[in-house]
Amino acid sequence: MRILAIDPEPSSFRGGQEKSLFDILVGLKGRGHDVILAYVTSGDYLNQYKEHGVRTIQIHATKNEGFQLTSFYRLFLSILKLWGLATTDVVYINEIVDLPIAALLKLIRPSLRLVCHFRLPPPEISLFKNKKNVIGITIGQVNRFIVANNNMLN
Repeated sequence: MRILAIDPEPSSFRGGQEKSLFDILVGLKGRGHDVILAYVTSGDYLNQYKEHGVRTIQIHATKNEGFQLTSFYRLFLSILKLWGLATTDVVYINEIVDLPIAALLKLIRPSLRLVCHFRLPPPEISLFKNKKNVIGITIGQVNRFIVANNNMLN
């Protein structure tokens, strides 16, 4: 299987969520899957990912940062760069705020499977109920959710 993971910054300074992502991606690579990590800002995990055979690619943005021309431009550049990875089977996101770029990729290529790992609550719980925001509009594109604990399940 070919997996594209999206994460803003692969850094141990971001906490346990990043360590967990690292363990998952390295574990998938160790099981023979082709794993690519798309990131925005370099972090200290990058060299470790490369040592374990996880390919990395730097992009310009992972999420829509508001309705500013520059953020749409960065998102567009990122989509173009990731579009070249047309053989990907699964897009894996580590947090819900990365959903806009993943959902755009799935809209372009409907055969992609989109997996969202819930570890932390979203910035505002209303993000799921309000269909007028980017996350509320795109959440229907997710094929599978992985939930870290019972609190996140509710």
